[in-house]
Amino acid sequence: MADMISVNSSLIKAVGYDDLAGELIILFKCRESYAYKVSSAAFDALLDAGSPGRYFIDNIRGQVPHRKL
Repeated sequence: MADMISVNSSLIKAVGYDDLAGELIILFKCRESYAYKVSSAAFDALLDAGSPGRYFIDNIRGQVPHRKL
């Protein structure tokens, strides 16, 4: 699994990126984890966002293939 990075968010606890699978890994505060098929640029943008949770909602949730881990 990818190395996880804690983020300042009311929705997300930590994120990581699996380069081999091309997946963004998100550990939500509710303790559920999901993998989202996004580019590494989307991962970088989420990390750079003022609100990672808002970035996720606006740009990733419901828009890309994902799976529960």
